[in-house]
Order: sequence, then structure tokens, then C-alpha cells
Amino acid sequence: MKAPTETPTTRRRLRDLVFALLPGTAFMTVFVLRNAWDGSRWRFTLFDDALISMAYGRTLATTGEWVWFPGAERVQGITNPLWSAIMALVHVPFTSPSLAIITMTILGVVLVLATAIVLYFAILSATSNTPIALAVAAGTPVLYPLTFWAVRGMEVGLLALLSSIAVLAVVRVRLSNTQQRKLWLSTAALVGCAAVFTRLDALVLIITIIGIAFSRVGPPNACSGLPLERSSSLPQPPCSLSRTSTGGMFFPTPID
Repeated sequence: MKAPTETPTTRRRLRDLVFALLPGTAFMTVFVLRNAWDGSRWRFTLFDDALISMAYGRTLATTGEWVWFPGAERVQGITNPLWSAIMALVHVPFTSPSLAIITMTILGVVLVLATAIVLYFAILSATSNTPIALAVAAGTPVLYPLTFWAVRGMEVGLLALLSSIAVLAVVRVRLSNTQQRKLWLSTAALVGCAAVFTRLDALVLIITIIGIAFSRVGPPNACSGLPLERSSSLPQPPCSLSRTSTGGMFFPTPID
């Protein structure tokens, strides 16, 4: 008999997470449809700045030149190279501007939902408090500035997702053993690089997030101790919950 791949607790958590995301999903759907309906027909649009990036992406996809329009002067007209490259990829299968705009709008919705999911797991890992994690997941899609800029074609949704993954990686760095810590540090570094290429001024945010991973990190397993069968005769260091500079998150810290 095969062992079950998931426990009832896991299924319950996934179910609760799905239900928590439903109101935000409905909110974003209504927001997109209301903005697309002009009273007589459907007309999907993006924010002006997003259309500039879209123009760079379309030209890159059609001519191979990263300029505003074919034959334009080679100037840096964007500050979001990765996002513009994603827009170029969208124009490969969808040559119609309308379909490309709809695709970017849907992508914005997906990125916001993905951000909510990552934040849920980050908070659950840091605090083991399911109600708070669900509240954050439910509240993320209804944050109007995030939803507005994400579904209107700006890189905010992707930047929010990458920053959230970096936060999750830092949380796991602080709670994992040495081998896992290296993996999560690598993850934080990779998503940090992607965030900077998404928006160049994200460098300050990413440095701050990753810097937390190196602050007040005790030795591996300082609180969890050694496995039970090896540590029955060894004294274990007492632990307490202390606030760190992560904005109030709790992490186990050995008492000296």
C-alpha cells in the first residue's frame, strides 16, 4: 500500500487558502471588467507607462531591436528590462495588440494571486499562525494600489511576487539547517537579481530583505537541537521568541 502523499491537515490548509483567495479574485475580476467596458463595447487597455514598455517589447519581438518603434533612436526609454522582455514574449504568439493587452492583464491577476500564496507560506513558516497567514493571503488581492498597477500592465505585480519569494527565502534561511540555508540563500539571490532587472530601483529593497538573512542568525539547530535519538543525554539550550528587525515577525532565538 502506498503511503498517502498528503495529510488531512495539508488538504484543509489548501482548502482554506483557496477560500481565502476567492474574494480577492472576485474583486480583481470585477475591477478588470469594469475598466474594460466603455458602455457599448469591451476595450481592454493598459496604463500609459505600461504601453511604452509594451511598445519596446513589441518592437523587440517583431524586429529584434529594443527600441520604441522600428528605426527609432537607441535610447533607454524603460527602467523595467525584464518586464519589457516578458511583454516581448507575449507578442510572439499574440501579434494582435488587443490579445497582448488581455494577456498582460490576466498575467497581472495571476501575479497578485501568486504573491498572496507566497506570503501565506512565508507567514506560516515564520509564525505557524494559520489565521494570520490566511488573513494576509485574503487581504493581498484587495490592496487597491497593488491590484490597480498590476492589472493595468505595470511591473508592480512581478516585483511584489519576487520580493515575497525573497522574504520567504529569508524566513527559511533563519529556520533551516546549514544545507537548506545555502539553497534558500541561493533562491533569495536569484529572485533578487530578477527583481532588480524587473525594476532597477528595487536594489535597495532586495538588499534590505536579503540583509535580514545575515542578521542575528544563530548556529543551525540551536533551538531544535539534535535528533532525539542522539540528544537524549545532551542538554538543550532554552529558547524564547524574540522580535527581529523584520517588522515584528517572531523567530526562535537561543537564550545565552
